[in-house]
Amino acid sequence: MDGSWHTLGALRLATHDVTDVGCNIVSQRDHPQRRSVFFYTLHKCASTLFASYVLKNARGLRRVNYAGKFFRAKTQGEFTFADYGHVYGPLRVSSDWVPELYEKLTARVTSPDFVRDKIAIFLVRDPRDIIVSWYYSIAFSHGISPSPEIAELQHRMRGEAQTGGVDQFAIEFGEHMLRYFETIDRLAEAAQQSVVLRYEDMIDNWEKFVAGLTRYLEFDDEVLQQIYERSRPVAKEDDAAHRRSGKSGGYKTKLSPATIAQLNSKLGTMLRRFDYEIKPVEDAGVGCALTPSHP
Repeated sequence: MDGSWHTLGALRLATHDVTDVGCNIVSQRDHPQRRSVFFYTLHKCASTLFASYVLKNARGLRRVNYAGKFFRAKTQGEFTFADYGHVYGPLRVSSDWVPELYEKLTARVTSPDFVRDKIAIFLVRDPRDIIVSWYYSIAFSHGISPSPEIAELQHRMRGEAQTGGVDQFAIEFGEHMLRYFETIDRLAEAAQQSVVLRYEDMIDNWEKFVAGLTRYLEFDDEVLQQIYERSRPVAKEDDAAHRRSGKSGGYKTKLSPATIAQLNSKLGTMLRRFDYEIKPVEDAGVGCALTPSHP
């Protein structure tokens, strides 16, 4: 991908990037404390890297592990977000597989009204790669929760994933992924100031990725170097590892042509919106595959 803004999807991405950047607000650097930043992403989108290292090292902001507070039962009742001095995240919009946690954790922060007056960063990845990575995580590598209720769900999901295989999982999970990306799209439109980052740029276009990452967050040079080094794909794929591969476009070799064609059809609008390619799929066993539209 050459980084140009000539497709409809890229134009939409550019719109997210420049939302209200020129509005009359107090400068981040002029205020005694920086405005709080809300970092949204999805599972299997380098969210662990951002949780364990990146957000902890944002200069001038204290990272709040919003999700962890609920998982560890340290927060009771309403959670209060500070306007200044904090970075909240990762806020995973895909945290809906346990209904109780979704209501406590995700529903509130995924409302357009919530994010409207916020600074928000959104990190996305090709949804087809997320689906494949999520399959291997559920089927083989993800740790089991100490919570008996969640552990029971995880064991059931693991058995179903291993029995059905990656293609069946991908087809069944496509609707969920569409909903997640539609949520991110709505939030990015609603936020007072927002930028959309892509996992693929972190891997293949570092300068572009860093320009977006540092729009609302500041990092020391050595931290940025560490982010770069820690985000490189692994040399040898390991299905049993939490970080199985990290490469972009892996779905092309993991999914059948028919499954890819079905996902392209299901996710086509969001793939274009976030500037992901949709190439014709040969021997897919379906009537046609979608191709990108251009103005």
